[in-house]
Amino acid sequence: MNMSILQDKHSLTSSHSQNIENILVDSTKNQVSSRFIVPVKRSACVFAHFNFSNLSQSLKQKSLSIQLKKISPFKNFEQYVIWVENDAMVWIWQSSENNLKTKQIKDKIKYIPETILTGSRQKDLIELTKLSTGVEGRIWKNSLLIGSRFWTKEPELHEWNLFLRTHGLKPMAELPKSQPYTLLKEPWYKPTIYQEIFTWIKIIHPLWYISYAAIAVLSFQLTSVVQLSQVNNSLQRQYEQSLQSANEIVTARELAFDSRKSIHQLQQLSPWPMSLKTLADSLQLITDMDATINRWSFNNGELTLDINAKTPDPKLFVEKFESSPFFEDVRINNQTRNSNISLILKVKQKIDYNKFSLDAEEASQE
Repeated sequence: MNMSILQDKHSLTSSHSQNIENILVDSTKNQVSSRFIVPVKRSACVFAHFNFSNLSQSLKQKSLSIQLKKISPFKNFEQYVIWVENDAMVWIWQSSENNLKTKQIKDKIKYIPETILTGSRQKDLIELTKLSTGVEGRIWKNSLLIGSRFWTKEPELHEWNLFLRTHGLKPMAELPKSQPYTLLKEPWYKPTIYQEIFTWIKIIHPLWYISYAAIAVLSFQLTSVVQLSQVNNSLQRQYEQSLQSANEIVTARELAFDSRKSIHQLQQLSPWPMSLKTLADSLQLITDMDATINRWSFNNGELTLDINAKTPDPKLFVEKFESSPFFEDVRINNQTRNSNISLILKVKQKIDYNKFSLDAEEASQE
């Protein structure tokens, strides 16, 4: 995964996932009118650039959907995609479908990332642009935005050079001068009428597009076309299989998240602390009594201990465990023999262990 995508994820704050109001540029809040453009803060977005030059038109959108699920830190997200031939520039942010106000105005507005409404499209350039809540580093190549990184303030030189190195560029001796903040009324990229028509033809009529290309090539060399078609079909089948595998991975990942949540909820239903925690508390109590635990078992709130002690006095151990806040009843098992002492301890329910921790630093970590 691209390092700049990881940096974007790290820069997201928890407030962005709570309410749609937190991700909108302040100057546009509550100004909704028909066909109104609403900028989404760059700090709320994750940006990525993909190239699908080796895929057929029918597979590009499927592949993009899979890639977005892989990189998204959100369970549900919205997206804004700019297609330029085989390249896709994508911004994603937390979905706001559960927000009542957003549902009421969703049909009247169009959410657009702040990046597309600031600055201008460049051919080949590395720049630093001011935004509503920070600054954004941008890397342009062949009129494509291939790199984007957000900071709440101007980055240090080593942070800037780390951003450049993640895109295979050389470090700079100093930061570029940041461009002033100006919010545009229209995005800096709009497809031409020709591009829109050509894209519509490719998507709606793929057979016509493929046939046109085949006829053009057939006039030069029919044999090469047949061979190329066979290779392309083979690659397409292989890629469809890989897409199916990726879908299974994404589905398994979602099931794992749900399973982990269910396990956590089930653990909360237990009225007793975990058995390993209870055993650790018991060891802590007998560390100064020159004794070891040979065997133990934990069942339905009762901890059974077989203790080997140099001073096999059961009364000392009973008094020690009864003075502990972790146990409410301690009794001697009938199987106590020689230097081995067998005790049955009833564990107290719903104990706040942090209150009884002997180490303040460990308590803060718990």
